[in-house]
Amino acid sequence: MTTNASPSPPVSRSRPPSQGRRWWVWLLVLLGIALVFGLPVFFCISTWSLVARTPSVGGGSTRVYKEYVRGPRFGPEVAVLMLRGPIVSSRGGTQTVIAAQEVEDVLRMLNASSQVKAIVLYISSPGGGVAPSERIYHALQQVDKPVVAYFDDVAASGGYYIAMAAEEIVANPATLTGSIGVIAVFPYAEKLLDKIGIGFTIIKSGPAKDMGGFYRQMTPEERAHMQAIVDEMYARFVEVVTQGRGMDPDEVRAIADGRIYSGQQALELGLVDALGYEDDAIERAAKRAGLTQPPRVVRYYPGLSPLSLLFQARAGQPWDTLLQPGLYYLWLP
Repeated sequence: MTTNASPSPPVSRSRPPSQGRRWWVWLLVLLGIALVFGLPVFFCISTWSLVARTPSVGGGSTRVYKEYVRGPRFGPEVAVLMLRGPIVSSRGGTQTVIAAQEVEDVLRMLNASSQVKAIVLYISSPGGGVAPSERIYHALQQVDKPVVAYFDDVAASGGYYIAMAAEEIVANPATLTGSIGVIAVFPYAEKLLDKIGIGFTIIKSGPAKDMGGFYRQMTPEERAHMQAIVDEMYARFVEVVTQGRGMDPDEVRAIADGRIYSGQQALELGLVDALGYEDDAIERAAKRAGLTQPPRVVRYYPGLSPLSLLFQARAGQPWDTLLQPGLYYLWLP
């Protein structure tokens, strides 16, 4: 006997809901990876055109980051040279410093540019080495374009010294400036070394060959010798301020005892020309250059790159500079 069984209904094989949504989960993962790795690349590519390299003494080069601020994309330009941190001869790491070699290179580039009509020195510095301060001051004197200095939070000692090459100085009312003078620092640890039993055998060609060594104090004769050098550097500082500000030397010496001054006090003493802000300095520079229309304004950061600005390298501190014995135009807060 044959039985014809009816066919069984087809079995549904629909995918679980989780499998149907898996494609957009992977899409989100891929988009996240693209953002994490793509944005830095895009940032570098989009800003690389703003990184310039300037000719440097000895065949090297100085990297300069250019930041467009405002105004026309092309045409006459007021360059704002950003000078922030202690003044040193050359950059030795990632700290924010004013390296004389870099500043010299950038000033030559700006002076040679037909587009740049005036320069604003944006100074935020407690000062630094005597020699690098002198180098920057000398380089500024070679510039044949209007130079206006702007003092931000602090422009003391060497920071004030380099501004003496500017035709005009605008100071933030809350700035700290002045500190006209010289300091020589020679750390010594003679008592500490004696306490822990460490001594040095010194073989030298003359009695003063190890003058300033950290293992002993200076003799009275050595201190007198160093004082004479400090006095000489101080006389140079007074001379530079006398010339830069058109003041009498005795008038300068009366206020050049190392004291700092507020912006208002500096104005009353004749150490600056006006109180104001960065925009005021830019306006004065443009006027000195004879520009009748709003200029293109670009900031220049010597020795920095877009990535270093993005992550903001640690600012150098005055006490970092004093790890090396020497002569300084430096304010020590």
